[in-house]
Amino acid sequence: FPLGSLRLRFNTNHDKNAWDEPAVLKFGMDGLRLTTILVHTMPGVPLIYTGEEVANDRRLDLFEKVEVDWGRKNEMRTLLGQLGTLRKRNRALTEGTFERVPATAGESLYAFVRRADDDVVLVLLNFSGNPVPARVSFPVTSEGGLQLEELLSGELIMVNSGGGQQLDLGTLPGHGAKVYHMADG
Repeated sequence: FPLGSLRLRFNTNHDKNAWDEPAVLKFGMDGLRLTTILVHTMPGVPLIYTGEEVANDRRLDLFEKVEVDWGRKNEMRTLLGQLGTLRKRNRALTEGTFERVPATAGESLYAFVRRADDDVVLVLLNFSGNPVPARVSFPVTSEGGLQLEELLSGELIMVNSGGGQQLDLGTLPGHGAKVYHMADG
């Protein structure tokens, strides 16, 4: 791929749904939510495949038209709307660089930063079913610490690392995710 090219990111697509199974069956509802957040915060362009908006739980035939059941009640439509808004408001998520951030919870906690100039977004994803400590290595340049806004909930927190590298962001529940906008405190 040429430098700067965009990749299409997805949970499922036409072939995967037909030959494998819908993402909600493969990952469960918590896993679908988690992987949807990953797809929308990684570099590239997110693909929303037919029915993901309502957590479609049936295989779709390859060559038959299938209507989306818009009457299904679930959280995915709300989440996808939030993620679309985040991508519009945060250049870091559409144009920013990508940097993996070391985390203390080993393979369970996947953490990365997206940056576009002063727009900095920290993403934490817990791929285990158990709660994990959300501690990441991230240099804090301001003595006042960092103000973090959790973009999916709107929660504001102040984190003081004592001028060090380690940020303690509490505990992330099983299959939990946090998307923080970062600003010097």
